[in-house]
Amino acid sequence: MKLYTCNACRYTFPAETLPDRCPDCGKATANVKVCIGGKNKLRSVPAIRESTDTEVAEYERIKKEIEAELAAEEEQKNIAASKIDYTIRYITLLLQHKLQQDEHNMALILGYSFLTLPSSYIKGFIHSVLEPDQADRFGGASASSLPDRYTEFRRRFSSELQTERRSLGDFEYGELYLGTWEEGTLFVDEESVRVLPTQDNLNPDTPALNFMKYAVCDEPVLCLKTPNLGTVRHIKCKDIAEHPSEEYLAFLRDVYNIM
Repeated sequence: MKLYTCNACRYTFPAETLPDRCPDCGKATANVKVCIGGKNKLRSVPAIRESTDTEVAEYERIKKEIEAELAAEEEQKNIAASKIDYTIRYITLLLQHKLQQDEHNMALILGYSFLTLPSSYIKGFIHSVLEPDQADRFGGASASSLPDRYTEFRRRFSSELQTERRSLGDFEYGELYLGTWEEGTLFVDEESVRVLPTQDNLNPDTPALNFMKYAVCDEPVLCLKTPNLGTVRHIKCKDIAEHPSEEYLAFLRDVYNIM
């Protein structure tokens, strides 16, 4: 396989044998300047010739750049798919546990926060809650610092939720999901229009909204209702840290087991 360059359009490409015309511009001949008797004159020559060393080097440079860009795009797609899969698995697990309102909303906040934290940190945090006396062994936080940890999770979540809502706007927020309903998934009740969660209606660019939508529903469905930031801001972090229910602890054990 050799590299060839077109004299007419400067396109460089690989080929097994010398082609009779350029695969890009389609020309078979090209006018090039040649020095005859000390003067530059145009002369018709075959359009395709073997590439020079400089053209080969440039071709390889551009090829590597394109390959790097494609690899980066593929990586971002994989990351987005992974976030969507995690969101569905986490919330499906959450809906299997009947948590108190504050614990339920905090679980949603934790689910969002866990998207951006290293798994070692998440495991350490869960150990801090499940086994406060042994938290240090797993890199967790002391029992006395858990309220502050919950408060920080809540603060970051509220900030991100506001940012996502501003970026989408009220109209776009609804339209984002209106366009993804599929036959058989839509039903209406007195409070809101709801759609069952699928990979098609979760947006990897709005993870906080994806999680918060479940906070306003009593059933395993995705709501279009605007999240209530006031509810988030008034979660009693100290009570959750000091007096977690058995159901909340069971939920965190299940989360740990799927990591």
